[in-house]
Amino acid sequence: MGAAMITVHLNNQPILILPNSTLADTLNKYNDANVHCAIAINRHFIPRSKYADTLLNDGDVIDIITPMQGG
Repeated sequence: MGAAMITVHLNNQPILILPNSTLADTLNKYNDANVHCAIAINRHFIPRSKYADTLLNDGDVIDIITPMQGG
């Protein structure tokens, strides 16, 4: 039997991932990993240097914030 999946929300969209997935794994799979963005998990910003070490948990809410240009 396969490993049970967990659900996280990526920009308000529920996705299923494997337990012990890192933020970096998930961004590489489900996002283009835009270098000009900020990431927050449960409203806490995560430094880019921590993406590979940040394990995701069932129910986490991941927000990808991209800068807007204009004036």
